[in-house]
Amino acid sequence: MTDPFRVLAVDPGISTGFVLAEVLDDVVVIDDYGQFKADVTLTASQVVTWLVQEDVDVLVLEQFDLRPQNKFLADLTPVEVNAVLDYVSATLPEATWGVVYQTPVQAKTLIPDAALKKLGFWPTGKDVAQPDADDVRDAARHLYRYLIMERGLSSLAAKIAS
Repeated sequence: MTDPFRVLAVDPGISTGFVLAEVLDDVVVIDDYGQFKADVTLTASQVVTWLVQEDVDVLVLEQFDLRPQNKFLADLTPVEVNAVLDYVSATLPEATWGVVYQTPVQAKTLIPDAALKKLGFWPTGKDVAQPDADDVRDAARHLYRYLIMERGLSSLAAKIAS
């Protein structure tokens, strides 16, 4: 039996989704999740507060991915939030967590909608008091991808494959 560890997965942006989980062996317990809208300063501040108060071991962040085929003006809020979190993670004495980045494609390729549903995580906008729950579901994709690819949780992979 291993020691439990805590993971905070965040999909930062104008609308930010987050999932906080505790993992013990192959058991994943979602302790909290949600989605909110805030500016860069408030978003980064909230994430840092969770990191410290919840004794998080790993912060998994969605990395901004500029794709040339996009036909819209890119929102750089995730870049700004991630930059603040990188700085805090490198300089705050209480920062004992590791930081892992994943692209949206990495998360959505391994954890599509059907996989989230098989894992029993499919909140709606009503669940997070927002028009949709896209960002919290994206944060969950990053959490589950991290647990499968970086921590080797075979039980999650088996659930998705079934």
